[in-house]
Amino acid sequence: MRINIVGPGNMGRAIAARALTGGHGVCLVHPEAQRGRAAAAELKQRFPDGETDSATAAQAADMTVPALPYDATPEVAGSARATLSGQVVVDIRNPVDFATMDSRRQPSVG
Repeated sequence: MRINIVGPGNMGRAIAARALTGGHGVCLVHPEAQRGRAAAAELKQRFPDGETDSATAAQAADMTVPALPYDATPEVAGSARATLSGQVVVDIRNPVDFATMDSRRQPSVG
């Protein structure tokens, strides 16, 4: 299975590591190419036999995991709608503002 991880921060790299452990290919996506390449290089050191690369936008894949801040995910997913069509998209967002412990959840517009 080929998996896009959009946002190679702590959560994104952890999810990518689990996917690589399971034998899946991973593409780490970040709009700043150098940050995506750095995260991919780190994972290649840990998983030298794993299929790891990077990109500045979501690629064709079986699954995409947006590992982004809560408020950023809808905008990023909307801009990648055509690429994400037909893919499984796994939303890992947590709708809690940890500074105040208030819910950030908003009513559905659909």
